[in-house]
Amino acid sequence: MEIMLVPPVLRRDTGILNNLDLWQRRMMDRLLMKPGDKLLDTGCGRGRIALNLATWSNASILGVNIDESQVAFARSLAKEAAMETQLQFVEQDYNEPFEFLDDASMDGHYCAQACMFVNDKHKFIAESSRILKPGARFYGLEWVQLPAYNPNNGTHKDLVQRSATILGTSMPGPISSWTDAFKANGFRILYAGHPSPHNTLVLLENINKVYAPLQGAMTFLGYTGLVNQRLVHLFERLRVNWDALVTMMRLELATPTYEFIAERL
Repeated sequence: MEIMLVPPVLRRDTGILNNLDLWQRRMMDRLLMKPGDKLLDTGCGRGRIALNLATWSNASILGVNIDESQVAFARSLAKEAAMETQLQFVEQDYNEPFEFLDDASMDGHYCAQACMFVNDKHKFIAESSRILKPGARFYGLEWVQLPAYNPNNGTHKDLVQRSATILGTSMPGPISSWTDAFKANGFRILYAGHPSPHNTLVLLENINKVYAPLQGAMTFLGYTGLVNQRLVHLFERLRVNWDALVTMMRLELATPTYEFIAERL
């Protein structure tokens, strides 16, 4: 799948792919995207979200990603869609200033489960404030600690660390690390919270129904030599950490789908 993202559960009666589409349209709506707008996509991955949003809204999107191969794929995606003018991609660490963008030059800025790797959120949001026009919006769907998480509780810390392995991310920070950065850098917070009352675990458990039965098959194939033992061990570790993810989400210690919407004053 070209979009490596866990969407919020916007509809319980449908699967992860449909919820992914619903979420992208929700983000487009919250960003007030319209034809001719220019938006920045930080941590754009392989460019599929940028392509979808540009196609649906007729806006132009500039994606930033540190991974050379993903940027190359995103550029080929834009070329294949004949949208090379509308979709552009830059290879850069988004912890660095966006020197290729002028002050007040963008109509929107979003980060879709990628900004957990931002080292200094105040610096990052200050740069967002610089490049956004007054009235433009920042949208983030982020991996954060929830109020139930106790950093002094060893079990909590272990569950969240192991969950981060499954989600391919780092340890989450507190919600205040984002809200404080917005308030200090010229933004008005329009919304900070869950986009849905449903825990993302609903979608993840559906995926688990597909992969759980493979546990025995993978072990058997490794025993017979048909599958590399390293792959078997990796799969087994993921299965163990999956249980930690389920427990962590049931305890509501952290979530990868916390939504931030802020307006540049």
